[in-house]
Amino acid sequence: MRVAVLAGIAAGTLIALQTAIISAFGERLPAFVLATWVHVGGLAFALAAVALTRTSLQFSVVRAAPWGLLAGVAGVLLITGIAVAVSGLGLASTLALVTGVQLLIAFALESSGVTGRLIALDPVRIGGAALIVAGVYVVVGRGRPPSDARPVRSSRPQASRASISGPQSSLSTSAASSPRNLAASAPSMSRWS
Repeated sequence: MRVAVLAGIAAGTLIALQTAIISAFGERLPAFVLATWVHVGGLAFALAAVALTRTSLQFSVVRAAPWGLLAGVAGVLLITGIAVAVSGLGLASTLALVTGVQLLIAFALESSGVTGRLIALDPVRIGGAALIVAGVYVVVGRGRPPSDARPVRSSRPQASRASISGPQSSLSTSAASSPRNLAASAPSMSRWS
């Protein structure tokens, strides 16, 4: 039991770290591209671990139960969903929401026996689920930035407005940096029609 608890703590820590990495990496890549590269890194690590532990990939087991590969599809969709959620909710609110949903789905799967282990819902577990839902509501509701919040300046180099917009842009970097001049120097919509 102690090893299971320690493994759970390690997994929870890794989920939080992974979500933070996804958040930072997701500022540079579209969500599905991000998920692809995250899984390429995971595949490289897993293949190295298989080689170092001298275990086989056990293709016969995969051929017998190919539905197990759906976990990889779920992983890509999970990474994509987290990348989108973090950009709108923030790191802590995303983790609260994801964790709350995971636990509620786990309760449903365990109480139906789908996981191969039937664990009935009792009043204590139902109360715990209600507390989880309330906690997620509080964390997500309080985690929204105020309407007048300004984004934190990143120390990463930023591309100039002209290089992002391309050669057709009439915006200069100085105009883009001044909110007062932005509307006056922006190209008209008829230009893009």
